[in-house]
Amino acid sequence: MSISSAGAVNNSITENLSRYNPETIDREKYKNFIAAIQKDHRAAHKGDWQSFLNVTISNCSKYPRFSNEDLRKIVMPFLLIYGSRDPMVKDYEVAKLAENIRDFTVQVIGEEGHFPHAVNRNCNQINRMISEHCSRNHSAI
Repeated sequence: MSISSAGAVNNSITENLSRYNPETIDREKYKNFIAAIQKDHRAAHKGDWQSFLNVTISNCSKYPRFSNEDLRKIVMPFLLIYGSRDPMVKDYEVAKLAENIRDFTVQVIGEEGHFPHAVNRNCNQINRMISEHCSRNHSAI
């Protein structure tokens, strides 16, 4: 299962890694972004949004580059959940997953961006999606 990530490197991720580096970020230009990170991810970083971004950048830079052959080897049920306005999940990525993963399901959260699962937003809806996915696929797990 993946939420807000197709689990692979794409140009949007690569471009944003350098743009949002906490050491070089234009704090004035991205003040709304920083405020959103501080608000939406407070539990994850306990006020240290710079460390949170550094860890996120580090994790994203390690995303593998899955070939179609690699994806065809995935035999377990795969659920991708993302927001309809997520700039990081590209249509071509979702299509590649759908074409190559045998048991692929996608759920799009309307009018949400990159973190549809952020604290106090869509929690019940996303929990229900995950629970239903696991229930349908219990014997496959």
